Amino acid sequence: MYYKYKSKKKNNKPLSFLIILVIAGCAAAFLYSRHDTIKFWKYSFSRLEREYNFIISSNSGDKNTQFSDLLKKLQKSYEDNPADLKTIMLLARVNFQLGEIKYDKNFARTIVDDRDFTPGTSASEYFINSIKYFKKILSINEEKIPEDDILIMLSKLYYYMGYYGQDEIFSLLKSVRKPDMIKNDDDKRFYGYMNYIVTNDDKYVTYLKSVENKSSLGKLFLAGVFFKAKQYTDAIMLYKEIIETKIDDKEKLIVQRNLGKIYFYQSLMDESLQFLLPVYSREPDNEEIRQMLVKIYLSKGDKAGAKLYESVKK
Repeated sequence: MYYKYKSKKKNNKPLSFLIILVIAGCAAAFLYSRHDTIKFWKYSFSRLEREYNFIISSNSGDKNTQFSDLLKKLQKSYEDNPADLKTIMLLARVNFQLGEIKYDKNFARTIVDDRDFTPGTSASEYFINSIKYFKKILSINEEKIPEDDILIMLSKLYYYMGYYGQDEIFSLLKSVRKPDMIKNDDDKRFYGYMNYIVTNDDKYVTYLKSVENKSSLGKLFLAGVFFKAKQYTDAIMLYKEIIETKIDDKEKLIVQRNLGKIYFYQSLMDESLQFLLPVYSREPDNEEIRQMLVKIYLSKGDKAGAKLYESVKK
């Protein structure tokens, strides 16, 4: 009969099942052989994360040394796990912290001193690295809005490095979800200032007033915000309140300089002169103040007085 000679189809299921078992066994053996390494890496990263949080919250120790040591450990971790997003994020954070330390100027101080500070080479290197790592994270999670503290850090980086203007930074800060939950006073001041300068909305003044403003830095910062926003009446009132309190010579010089500028911008030349003369005696290389003094004396018809300051032009 034909069926006696017809070739029978082989059943390969047992063989396939055996191959799968072998592959699974090899994978299990590999993972088992590497489990100590995997557990060690997870433990190490957790320890590094705790170390970062400790440095941030602690008021003791040399933060420059602490963050520098942490950065070395993170770089080694990054070499071992270059695709790990948590490591990249922590690298971005630590580089940011070191940049601010090397910058030696927090955001509030740049507003108080009313001067543009360009980060030095050392600070710029850390800031650029921080931006690089943050952008790497954002390129992977394009649709996910970063956490609030990351938005603040990235915005400050753009501000420090001059990468974007106020409007672009403001558009980034609009994504901050819980501004009242921002922990760091300098970050709060940055958030409130940028929003106020762009929108001129008084609710941000209220927000800034909720930030620590009992210290001389807190008061000087708030007065500086009014100055930058050209709210000169409010700035004058607060500066005069500050100058009547016990402040050091450096802070007194800041108040005198800014009051002199405000009165100059308002064409109140006598009042401006009252503050700018003592400032110029302390800052004879201040070209902006020198030019203001020349214009003040010319506006008063005092060519001799103007010539006195024109003669020191370099």
